[in-house]
Amino acid sequence: MNKFVVAEKGGSKLKELGILDHLTGSRSISNVGCIDETTEVREAKLKEKHLDTLMLQYWRCHEVALHQESIVEALEPNHAIEELTVDGYIGGKFPNWVGGSHLANLVSLYLLRCAKFEQLPLFGQLPSLQKLVIKGFDGIKVIGEEFYGNGSSSAPFCCLSYLSSDEMLDGEE
Repeated sequence: MNKFVVAEKGGSKLKELGILDHLTGSRSISNVGCIDETTEVREAKLKEKHLDTLMLQYWRCHEVALHQESIVEALEPNHAIEELTVDGYIGGKFPNWVGGSHLANLVSLYLLRCAKFEQLPLFGQLPSLQKLVIKGFDGIKVIGEEFYGNGSSSAPFCCLSYLSSDEMLDGEE
């Protein structure tokens, strides 16, 4: 997997990916928590890149940037993405594009160490999702209908064949 490391100060900026018009395949972006401007993310044009796999890693930043929820909203990948990993996200909620119909081709979703979350997004309505791994969501107390989409016209998790949840320390239901 090709890796891009966002520098904390004065080094590589995510917007450098913007000029790579034919970027395809698998990419890992480390130190996402160091990104301090939404405009930098938009200039990267991730939505225009034809990536199959995207890994967003938030660890290794000494000073975590503010406004992480608006920054991750701007990290929206292309609709053709098949595998997404989010590791160490420090915001309190996922962006709208994660649980929506935008990720219709998503086959595998790995959510790791996102401890501030209190509720999971609507993953049950991702039509191609086959593998879902949730690990280290300490703030989740209840997994309810918001997770699978009760009341939706389509059956939840219609393709899911593997589900793993682990290290949800405050889980009650």
